[in-house]
Amino acid sequence: MTARLRTKVLLAFLGVSLCPVALIAYRDSEITRSALTQSAYRSLSAAASQTAIRLDTFIAATANVVGNQAKMPALADYLSHPAGAQAQTKERVVGILQTFAEKNPAFTSSVAVLDLHGRIVLDTQPSNVGLDESATQYFRSALETGLPHASGLEFSSIDGKPYLNFTSPVTTPDGKPVGVLRERYSAAVLQYMVVENNQLVGPQSFAIVVRDDGLLLADGHLSPGQLADGVFELNRPLPFADKALGKAGRPRPYFTLRLSKDGTPWHAAVSSMTTQPWTVIFLQPQDVFLAPIRAQMRDTVVLALVIVAAVAVAAIGGAQLLTRPIVRLMAAARRVAEGHFEGKVTVRSRDEIGALANAFNIMTDRLKATVDGLRRSEENYRGIYENALEGMWRVSHDGRVLSANPAMARILGYASPDELIASLT
Repeated sequence: MTARLRTKVLLAFLGVSLCPVALIAYRDSEITRSALTQSAYRSLSAAASQTAIRLDTFIAATANVVGNQAKMPALADYLSHPAGAQAQTKERVVGILQTFAEKNPAFTSSVAVLDLHGRIVLDTQPSNVGLDESATQYFRSALETGLPHASGLEFSSIDGKPYLNFTSPVTTPDGKPVGVLRERYSAAVLQYMVVENNQLVGPQSFAIVVRDDGLLLADGHLSPGQLADGVFELNRPLPFADKALGKAGRPRPYFTLRLSKDGTPWHAAVSSMTTQPWTVIFLQPQDVFLAPIRAQMRDTVVLALVIVAAVAVAAIGGAQLLTRPIVRLMAAARRVAEGHFEGKVTVRSRDEIGALANAFNIMTDRLKATVDGLRRSEENYRGIYENALEGMWRVSHDGRVLSANPAMARILGYASPDELIASLT
């Protein structure tokens, strides 16, 4: 019984102490989750914007550089002379084009000079000389606007690879266009710049660049070679491109997606570029930026275990204090049940248990007085019965003699009451 009471006390202590801890832990977890998610969205948005600005800066700066290079007098002189006279300055102009190409040799595919008909007259890739690029947008835009132009991603008809073309009109001192300077960059330059921004907002974060039709242009997960040889050749949009493009330019440019088969959610933010109709998507898995919640939950579990241990010790001690008087009362009750009325329960408190002990002692005293009174009445009755001069006996309802006094035995001629009873039974 006391063991069950102690168990109840222990469970009550644990319930009272752990329920508030669980509620507080849940509330803190939800608040922390919301705060971390909003912080991650802000960081992802800033990273997407930073990556977009970097790509815009590269494209604008490269276009301006090409515009300045196109103003070199040697290019206009070469294109202004008839074909026969161009041979004298050809070597010098080719050297200039090589110098342009060596400024970024890792990604510059070729630097070429085109005449007004769009035919390549000089190129750092000699095999391209004579090719006609008059139908390309980058050639026509340079001549029509008279300004440097940066093309979108275009696939070469020769090798099928993607390139960025930067063009600017070549003009004479009086402003007359005589040709176009074209620099061709491998699209891998985009991948290189995007990869440099990997983990910008933390572990496993990276950027993706998509075109307005959803075609993948750069992916921080891949190397430049992987992207050029694999993804570009697929020439198909990403499955989540529509969602990303729909979020671009909105007040809350955030969304959630699942990239892997295990269903892990990723959070993403988008930012549009200004120089091209491209969108930068910056992503990070939810598990990464919510990692502090797992640490917080571990700390909460440790705290809960400490509380359980402390509460268990306190509950056991409290149960001992609570059940010890009850155990004494139970022992005293057993003694009273056995007929021992002398002992009393020591009262050590003034609470309900102390009042119960007092009531028990009063009950014991009254019960002892009652029993003593009955004992005295029995003794008085026995004295009258045994010493009476009249004959007395007691019989049962079926006529058996239960007892007789000495006077009855003498009257009936027996030596003792026992002999009388024996003769009648």
